[in-house]
Amino acid sequence: MPPSTRRRVLHALGTGFAVGAAGCATTGTTSTTTRTTAETTTSEPTETTETTDEPANFASEDWRVESLNGPVQAFFLPNRPPTPETLGGPLYTVTESGQIARIAVADGTVEWTVDLTGVQPDTDSFVTTGEHCFPVSDTRNQETLRNYVDAVNLATGERQWTFEAREFLTALGVVDGMLYLAGHYIKAPPSEIGPERSAKGEGRLHAVDIATGEEQWSSTLPALRGATVADHGLYATAWPEEASELRLHAFDLDGTERWVVGTGAETPHVPAVVEEGVLAGTASGFGLYASGDGDVRWRVQKWQSGAREIVVLDDGTIAAGWHPVVTVSQDGTVTHRLADRGMVVLPATPSTLYVVTGSSIIAGDRRSGGSRWRYDPEDAKYTHIQAIIREWVAVDKGVGRSQELLFLDEESGAVGGRLTAPGDYHDVVGLGEKLFVGTDAGVYAYVVNA
Repeated sequence: MPPSTRRRVLHALGTGFAVGAAGCATTGTTSTTTRTTAETTTSEPTETTETTDEPANFASEDWRVESLNGPVQAFFLPNRPPTPETLGGPLYTVTESGQIARIAVADGTVEWTVDLTGVQPDTDSFVTTGEHCFPVSDTRNQETLRNYVDAVNLATGERQWTFEAREFLTALGVVDGMLYLAGHYIKAPPSEIGPERSAKGEGRLHAVDIATGEEQWSSTLPALRGATVADHGLYATAWPEEASELRLHAFDLDGTERWVVGTGAETPHVPAVVEEGVLAGTASGFGLYASGDGDVRWRVQKWQSGAREIVVLDDGTIAAGWHPVVTVSQDGTVTHRLADRGMVVLPATPSTLYVVTGSSIIAGDRRSGGSRWRYDPEDAKYTHIQAIIREWVAVDKGVGRSQELLFLDEESGAVGGRLTAPGDYHDVVGLGEKLFVGTDAGVYAYVVNA
């Protein structure tokens, strides 16, 4: 499984067709099982169909970029539309050597490249505004224990300033000209700590002026677990040593702590924000905490296993994953409850909410709330979604590095074709009808169902 898969499942993100050197898909056969379910909120898959036909010319190579410095480790699409129906862009790539490249999705033009300050890029943290992006990198060895956030001009690729700290840093977002960061102090070089112990120390929050790179304030939160920011505040979860639950902290954007409450929950670690407050765990579920005072306005409970993650969809619907998967309106009304367990994968399409269980992929129908189909590969114990594109979802088969992707039809779950990349892929992302594959050699763009 490429390292990007867990990243995409957390907020969130395996496919297959045979492609020759020219990038054209070839025909083949595969044995997969797609189970179709009735459109109810609690139904189990009942009907099984076998799909073996895969059309010729399913995908064709559109362009390639093989001039980057090092293997492509991750893609970022900060201007991705809320659904995969339109193209958007540009595409940002991060290489193993710490180079960021901005690439036009239409024709593969490399508009600029820039080398990050640190030796190792962080492939989980990438924030943009209208004028800048803020990639994170680090240098951690016996001589240097630093993480860096670079401010890069989106038009030119010029690095304008660098913020550094002896912390594992994550960029949360930009509000009113301030970049908000969360971090953990690095206690010692990982080589000294050893593989069985964490090098993370106390948690810290920072606000940095995006015009100058100057820190405006910082705050220490000893047992920080996760954080997020919105225009009505910064919210973080922490688990002090003496506590038996996560505590939810709210801060004004000037760093003043507004309130702190116990949640009665162990997960999720990262809260989600909506206009009226913050979504976080409660005992046996999750709820909406008012931004002003931390009061719980509504709760969703009676779960077999509490919420692991909460996401907000393009239409404002709230989705929470584990067991079961539920969708909730902004007023706390449960609109759908899937009997399955799993994690939600974004982006959702207008009609489909995808859920992964590790060994299966489920297409939840956003209109009815039922499971439209379930994909269980017969010859693999694990499968993961790698990309969601127009009318198709690209999935992998198993764990470990792979060149192969399978494409499942959004409506039926049938395997439409497969793609074999020029090399093992590290990250895959979709946009409109295009699929972008990152390998050791570079970036390859394909038009699917051409």
